[in-house]
Amino acid sequence: MEENKTILILKMLARLSGKFRISYQELTSEFDVSLRTLYRYLQDIENAGFLLDRRDGACNLVQDSSKFIHSLFHFNEDDVQMLLQMLERLDVPDKDKDKLLKKLNILYDIRILNQLPSSTSELIEKLKEAISLKRTVKLINYRSSNGNIIQDRKVEPFRFISDYEGIWCLDHKDQSCKQFKLHRIEKVEILPSPYIYEHLHKLPFEDLFHMSGKAALDTIHLEMSMTAANLLKEEFPGSKKDLISINGLSNTFRLQIPVADYRGIGRFVLGLPGEIKVLGSEAFKLFLEEKRGATTTF
Repeated sequence: MEENKTILILKMLARLSGKFRISYQELTSEFDVSLRTLYRYLQDIENAGFLLDRRDGACNLVQDSSKFIHSLFHFNEDDVQMLLQMLERLDVPDKDKDKLLKKLNILYDIRILNQLPSSTSELIEKLKEAISLKRTVKLINYRSSNGNIIQDRKVEPFRFISDYEGIWCLDHKDQSCKQFKLHRIEKVEILPSPYIYEHLHKLPFEDLFHMSGKAALDTIHLEMSMTAANLLKEEFPGSKKDLISINGLSNTFRLQIPVADYRGIGRFVLGLPGEIKVLGSEAFKLFLEEKRGATTTF
């Protein structure tokens, strides 16, 4: 049993050495472990001296630790990209290509970008470059949801939203921060002009689970066990001020907070079955029912 755990942790180390953080939900599914077991394994990894970047319900190895893992293998990132291009051209069965791709995916976090259309990957790379250079960009032929208007938008990109669905930008038109969906952008052109409104690069509202929006969507009221409370404090230290013990007891806690999106807090609640009771809101209970595919007993 201990040997299996060691092998699993080694595989997890390799998986976490990519560029992008991996959600806890994805890790529990991929390695077939509970959220509680995943937390223990991540703690074992940190106790062994590796540094993890834990944010937004996801994590990966920080750069120095990641470099150590990659130094154990013979491929650098240029080698990996070349191998990917060669695989595309090889006249071999798809199942063999998939097998090689899976091995590369263990070492390098290329899965997210591989799942996206190539045009979307190009948009992401352009926007990442603009952010690193602090440059203004032109979103060419952006299809707005308001009135189905298609027009170029001059913006200052500064933060991607979850799963690269969109990006937060400062719109030069009215000097306000807005979300722009990637699938509505035809092309990104990096302009020579630097940021001029960087002091306005602020998200209107960000909740405890780092989900953002123009304003709070709802207020959620939870009752949870000590186990859930400890995990919450570990992953989201800002929750300490909002956690209240019931009647002075140390094993039951209540949390009442505003959220910008149900997905962040929903992942936490669904990942700890039996540990959390949802007292409100009704809309959040319906959201959880839909995600579970069955009526919940909360």
